[in-house]
Amino acid sequence: MGSGIALTALRAGLSVTLFDPYLEALDRARTYLQDHLRRKSQLALLANLDLTQNHADLAGAGVIIEAIPEDLAQKLAIFARLDGICPPPAVLATNTRTLPVTAIAAAVSAPERVAGMHFFNPAPVLPLVEIVRGALTSPDVIEILVALAGQLGKTPVVVSDTPGFIVNRVARPYSGEALNLLGEGVASHQVIAHIARGGAGFRLGTFQLMDLIGIDVNFQPRNLCMSRLLANRATVPILSRRAWSCRKDWAAKPGKAFIIILPKISLQTPAPQHRPGIWVCLSLPRKLGSRTGGVAPAGWLHAFLAD
Repeated sequence: MGSGIALTALRAGLSVTLFDPYLEALDRARTYLQDHLRRKSQLALLANLDLTQNHADLAGAGVIIEAIPEDLAQKLAIFARLDGICPPPAVLATNTRTLPVTAIAAAVSAPERVAGMHFFNPAPVLPLVEIVRGALTSPDVIEILVALAGQLGKTPVVVSDTPGFIVNRVARPYSGEALNLLGEGVASHQVIAHIARGGAGFRLGTFQLMDLIGIDVNFQPRNLCMSRLLANRATVPILSRRAWSCRKDWAAKPGKAFIIILPKISLQTPAPQHRPGIWVCLSLPRKLGSRTGGVAPAGWLHAFLAD
């Protein structure tokens, strides 16, 4: 992943220092970069690349992007060391896909300069980058990383520091349920992959994606993400639980209403005139009017969506 991020940055015209403590890893990175740049007659960009095994060579960098395996202890050790080598205002970003950014930021003296910048494999090809806001991350740091992602030709999406963020949280059931189906003998892996690609429109079948990522690489982050999620909630989706607990008569009647309730919304006191947040209603329940003075005010849905 580090080599892919470096290739993306070089093609964007940036100066890149690629660090790894192992010479063999740097040799592989050099070969990877030379091969890919040669294919597009871009070998001149290697003039903007430095390869180093010395942490001190990172001093003076404006943005550091860490891309080591998903091991919290190792990441804490690296960020603690970077804290002394690259003092503020340098931005320290982690490419983690499952570990809490807030926990990683605890290793530095100024946690507000730490954020997540999660690229997807292969980094030079896939356009999405998740910019992860830790509990203490400065808005200025988020702005810098969003701008950097744009400069790299990526599409940045700012997300909160939650298990798996967005993409990997969605991907856990995608791969996990495919493995369950295979293990239960419901279908062969070829059939499951065909349905995922031909029926659901995914570019890669479930098992093809797992092979690309690496089963060993995928196993630990998957377990970590799911354990963090299960520690915080029951397996019933929160929207289902909230809808049932608030209005059983709505939940029991299909077609009456489907409501997405954000944390600021309470069904007991909706009061559209107070505009507490966003509602999305596919069908307006009859009883809503009785709780808002008889008739829902004109334009209330538009007003809520505008908040």
